[in-house]
Amino acid sequence: MASGEAFNHEWILRMGDATPVGVLWRALQADGGSPGPACDTAFQGLRSQLDTTLSGLNAVATSAGATGEDGVDPANETPQWLTPWLQTLARLGPWQHGLERTQGLQIALDRYLHAHVECARILLDSVRAGLDTLEQRLQMAAQDPQRPLPEDYRTLYEWWLTDSEACYEQALASAQWAEAFGRLANATTALVDRYQKQLDAGLRTLDLPNRDDFLDTQRRLVELERSQRRNTPGDELAALRNEVARLRDEVGALRAERTPGHRER
Repeated sequence: MASGEAFNHEWILRMGDATPVGVLWRALQADGGSPGPACDTAFQGLRSQLDTTLSGLNAVATSAGATGEDGVDPANETPQWLTPWLQTLARLGPWQHGLERTQGLQIALDRYLHAHVECARILLDSVRAGLDTLEQRLQMAAQDPQRPLPEDYRTLYEWWLTDSEACYEQALASAQWAEAFGRLANATTALVDRYQKQLDAGLRTLDLPNRDDFLDTQRRLVELERSQRRNTPGDELAALRNEVARLRDEVGALRAERTPGHRER
C-alpha cells in the first residue's frame, strides 16, 4: 500500500491541474470520494474550456473569411479585407504576376485554415463526448454498490483514458472525419505548393538559385552520368585492345630473342 500511495502522490504532484484528470480528482476528493457538487462544477469548467477553444477556432475561421455561412465556397472567394488592396495593385503592370501569386497564396491559406478548424471541431467534440461518458460512468458507479468508485488518481486516470480513447477512435472512424481530414490534406499540399512558388519567385528576384535551378542542375548531372556510362564501355574496350596489341608485340619480341639465328647475330 505504501508503494501505491507513493506512486499516486508522485503522479498528482507531477500532473497537478495540468490535465482534466487532476481537476476531476481534486473535485472527487472534495466530494468525499463520490461525485457531487464539486464534480459537477469541475465537469462544467472543463466543458467551458472546450467552448472557449471552439470560440477561438470560430474566430480564426471568421477572420480567414472561411465560415461559409453565406453558402459561398470559401475556396473561391477572396477575403473582403484583401479585395481593395488587390484592386489597387492590379493597376500596376509589373506587379501583376506577383499579385496573382499573392492572391493564390491567400486563398490557399484560407482553405487550409477552414479545413484545420473543421478537423479541430471534430476532435473537440470527441473530447466532450469522452467527458460526458466519464461523468455518466462515475454517476453509475456511485449508484451501484457493485461498481467501486476510483480510490486513487491512477484509477481515475485509467477511466478517463479508456473513455476518451473510445470516443476518439469512434470519431476517427467516422465518415465526417475522413472527409474533413481529406480536405485538410489537400489544402496542406496546395498551401505548401503556393509557398514554394512564392519563395522561388522571391529568390529569382534576388538573383539567387531557387528550387527550379536545383532541379535543373540535378537533371543535368543525371544526364552527364548517363552519358559517361554510355561512353565508358567503348573507352575500356579500346584500352583493352591497345593493351593486347602491346602484349603481343612484347611476346613477339621475346620469341625473336630466343630464336637460334637471333642469338648468333
